[in-house]
Amino acid sequence: MTTAGSCDNRLPNWLRSRHGRGVELWTAYVLTRPLDASFADWVGVGPERGGVGIGTGVISLVLIIIIIAYGVIALVRFSATEPA
Repeated sequence: MTTAGSCDNRLPNWLRSRHGRGVELWTAYVLTRPLDASFADWVGVGPERGGVGIGTGVISLVLIIIIIAYGVIALVRFSATEPA
């Protein structure tokens, strides 16, 4: 059972935040953004600059598809489990 102001009770105590989901979101963003940007830069730039050379357009398209897929999965999972 999830109470008002608390996070999902299926998470262990050390993963739950007392500050709310907004703080959790921004903490995750700040901690993962440098890794995400480094990976995208490495895959997107050409071999002459030390990258793989796939291209930034292709990388952007793939990442947008992944983000949309995760959003749809989350909507389907949580709309089926949470009462309206």
